[in-house]
Order: sequence, then C-alpha cells, then structure tokens
Amino acid sequence: MNRSYDQIWVEGSEADVRRSINDLLITDSGILDEDFEHTDQRMQRRDSAFVTHQLDLIEELTHAKIPYPYNVNLFSHLYILIERYRGAGALIDAGSGDDVQLASMRLQGLVKVCECVIRNLDDYLDTTLPSIEVSNLYQYLTSSRIDSGRIAVSEMPERVRAVTGYLIDRVSEDPSYRDIGSNELFVSLAKHIKPLLNRLENHISVKNNLLEQIKLEYPHLFDVVRGASARLVQRYRLNAIDDEENGFITVYFAQALENMHAPINILLVCTTGLGTAQLLKAKIKRRFSELNIVETVAARDPKDALASHDEVDLVISTVGLPSSVHIATLVVSAMFTGEDQEQLEHEVDRIRKEMNR
Repeated sequence: MNRSYDQIWVEGSEADVRRSINDLLITDSGILDEDFEHTDQRMQRRDSAFVTHQLDLIEELTHAKIPYPYNVNLFSHLYILIERYRGAGALIDAGSGDDVQLASMRLQGLVKVCECVIRNLDDYLDTTLPSIEVSNLYQYLTSSRIDSGRIAVSEMPERVRAVTGYLIDRVSEDPSYRDIGSNELFVSLAKHIKPLLNRLENHISVKNNLLEQIKLEYPHLFDVVRGASARLVQRYRLNAIDDEENGFITVYFAQALENMHAPINILLVCTTGLGTAQLLKAKIKRRFSELNIVETVAARDPKDALASHDEVDLVISTVGLPSSVHIATLVVSAMFTGEDQEQLEHEVDRIRKEMNR
C-alpha cells in the first residue's frame, strides 16, 4: 500500500489485488454488505445491488447455482470493473488481441451469458466496455463450478480425466489411503478439477475460509494432498496450486475417506417392550445412519447374543450390564435424549480412531 498526501493506492499483481479484495469482502457466510457503508454509501449499495442482480441473472441463464467461493469471485470481478471505470475513467489491463481471445471461447452458451451481462454493465455505466471484458467474464465463469452436476465425466476433456486420475493415484500411494479410490470420488473430483484447471490457467484465486479447520481435522490427508498436487503441477506443467485450492481438494478425499469407513456394528439391549425398543432403534438409525444394528435383544440375553455376533463393536443398552460383558457399553435412556446422542457421537469417534490405528 502506498500513500501520497490525501491519496492511498495499492500496487501488486492483478491476482494479489483481487485476493486482497476478496479477503475484505467475504466472511464465512458470504459477502459482507457492511463493507459498502462508507462516504458514498448510496452509490456503493446501488453498485452492490446491481452486481448481485447480475449474479442472479447468470444463475437464471445457466440454470445452475453459483456456489461459494465462486460467487464471491464473480461478485468482486464485476464490482471492481464498475469501480475501475467510474474511478479512473478508463480500464486497467484492458489487454490486447480481443478477437483472438473471443474466438478461443468454446462454450457459446456461456459466451452469450457474458455478452448479456456486459451489455447490462454498458447500460448501467452509460458507456461501451471493450470486448475484452466479455472474455474476462468468460474466464471467471469457466473457472467456476456452475455445471449443476449435469455434465458426465465421459463428456469432460481427456486432460481433466487424466489429471483427476493422476491426483487420486498419488494420494493412494500413501498407505493410509491405499483404498480411497472409487468411482464416486473420481466423478466428484473431476467436476472440481475442470474449473480448477481454468483457474490456474487464468491466474484466478479463490478464498477458502475453511482452510484452517480442514488442516486441523485432516492434517495428514492435507499434507498428502499438498504433496500430490505439487507432483501434479510438475507432471502437467501447471501453475502452482496454493493451499486454498489444496484445502478444497482435500475435502473431496475426506468425503471419500468417511464414506469408505467400515460400519460400526451395534448390539442394542433394551429392558422395555418391543415398541420402545423399535423406537430407540429408529432414533439411533436416523441420527447415526452409519451404524449397523446387528440385533436388538432383551437385557437378560446380551451374553448369548454377543457369543453369536463377534463382529459387535459397541453395546448400547438402556440398563447397566454385568461386568462379564467385556465389549464397550454405552447406557442410554429409552427416549435417546440429546445428551445420549452426544455421548454416542463421542463413542463413535473413539471407535473410529481405534479402527484407523
């Protein structure tokens, strides 16, 4: 940041300036309206409302939602465009070779969306923006995941599929994640990789507000993903993948990791009638769908049931059991209260950690 008399300005690359603005504009819940409350409050709020309307229009025309953090990037891009024109009277980095860039835009449906938004900006600013702005907006849209889940992996470019497969293979080299590869992981990750490659090519960065939480929850997995992405960059000669992006990638592997967990087998022991026992079973299944209740038995029969179910990891009972039962036991009420649910959640976490050792 530089200061001269009553003027303050920021110097840096386009990517760094936009990253700094994004950091100021957003919180965990989205875009901060309060950031526009300053001297020219009425005009700033008007600009904010206009840009928000353009995002709604893009979603309407593409028949898709623009999820976080891509909505933030698009918002800041359009908002900065308005402020640049109004504040400087001219556009910075307008670029050259407009015709070449426009001709390279393959998705004509998105091109028309971009042209519509830029025409709206022309009317709003009472000017005619250069055609390069259509190309710039197109870069942001193709760098965002707005496919609405309709694009099949088989329809994706070969490069996207190759990069996705390479990344999964590198992560799978770690013994902890040897079996993490699955068709579901490939499909979901490929749909993320497609706009990621465009972001890298166009030097577009995204803000990941969950990054520190991801590092804390999955420290080893994050390090493995970061190492795999570094090898990916070298293998395919990509621009560097930063930790913000690595955090998003880690989420896909974490989801696959959670889905591949072996089920926790439960023996349910109940002292009350059949109806209450079935109610307790239904409540547990609704709250903990990953638990496998192998059998529901009366309090007098747990030892016999355990003898025939050596796969049981935990006994959930509505009454204390004798010390001769050597399997981990959790005593809950027949109504399975909130406190019971919290205790079971802690017990499930403990068993998961034991399984992963």
